[in-house]
Amino acid sequence: MELFSDSKFWVAVAFVIFVALVYKKVTQTVTKALDDRADNVRAQIDEAQRLREEAQAMLAQYQRQQRDAEKTAKELVENAKKQADALIKQAQVDAEAAAERQKQLAESRIAQMEQQAVAEVRSVAAEVAVQATRDLIEKSMDASKSSSLLQDSIDQLPSRIN
Repeated sequence: MELFSDSKFWVAVAFVIFVALVYKKVTQTVTKALDDRADNVRAQIDEAQRLREEAQAMLAQYQRQQRDAEKTAKELVENAKKQADALIKQAQVDAEAAAERQKQLAESRIAQMEQQAVAEVRSVAAEVAVQATRDLIEKSMDASKSSSLLQDSIDQLPSRIN
């Protein structure tokens, strides 16, 4: 039993107990630290996965919105083109109608001017004819022919009245 009385033995036993206690504490602390780190890494991975899924969902939503916006833009452009075409066609129809009205108005004015010119020509022709007749009568008539013509007209007057 000399072993129990030796101080080196007790130092070695104390050292082994100390190392065992420290090992137990250190392994618990290290294990806990590693577990905490693993939990933290898992949480970060889960968070990253969740964020990735959210990002994919947002990307899909934005892509849908972009497609919808493009579709709406195309529809707006098509509607604008249709309206522009309709306005152009209506403007052409209106222009043709206005041109037709102008043409009819011009033709009407031309016809009026023709009638007016014909009436003026007839009036001038009648005046010229009357003047020519007067001149002819004045040149060819003398007093005896004039009284004889007047007497013939008076004689024919009763028969023309009846």
